[in-house]
Amino acid sequence: MSYTGLTPTDVLRHIKRMIGSIVYDIELSDDEMMSVVFQHTLPVFSKYFPYRFRVLVSEKDEVVQGKACYLLPDIDNLEITGISKVSIGNFYNYTYNNGLIAGLSNPYDNQIYADFKSVTETPCTWHYLAPNHIEIFPKLWFKNRAVVTVKAVHPKHLRTIKQSLRDEFLHLALLDVLESLYPIRKRFENISSPYGSISLFLEQVERAHDEREQLLEKFHENSLRDSEAPKIFIG
Repeated sequence: MSYTGLTPTDVLRHIKRMIGSIVYDIELSDDEMMSVVFQHTLPVFSKYFPYRFRVLVSEKDEVVQGKACYLLPDIDNLEITGISKVSIGNFYNYTYNNGLIAGLSNPYDNQIYADFKSVTETPCTWHYLAPNHIEIFPKLWFKNRAVVTVKAVHPKHLRTIKQSLRDEFLHLALLDVLESLYPIRKRFENISSPYGSISLFLEQVERAHDEREQLLEKFHENSLRDSEAPKIFIG
């Protein structure tokens, strides 16, 4: 069976199973637990393993004529956190199928042309201006387009989270909910009843903060190995 993606229902079921709310009531409702996931887990997870997608930017997206500042397309109201990569080329000929440049009708000619461009063209640099603008140099002109790889917070449907990172996200979500339970249970650590003093289960929630810090350190180390992450090579 192929992986169809993570869902909020999967996350909620995992959290409730791990903290035992299937068999007894806890201090947070289902909506409150998912609020923690969306407001805390999702942005933090996306900081280390962002949702990446590509958009086309052209001369018509320039905000002020001649200033090389462009407006990024609004894609499903996603929260953009940065830019991963920018590539500039004559994408008009390949994306819109309005004919090909003479001599570029096969992969071999395409490669020769790409090699020539890499030697003769000025390298592309860019500067991201939050929340949805980018400066690109050299500026785009005529039919040139830039393919911009955007980093964003994963959408709330969660299906963009890769299968290889599913367990990591579930673990972080669980720890975030446990951290939210801690101040509530710490305040009412012991409850008096007709049967005597009742001690709330605190061991799991007390460990959550330290475990979360260890998990984020692991995230940081793994994100540095990401092929998309910028790297500095010292010869």
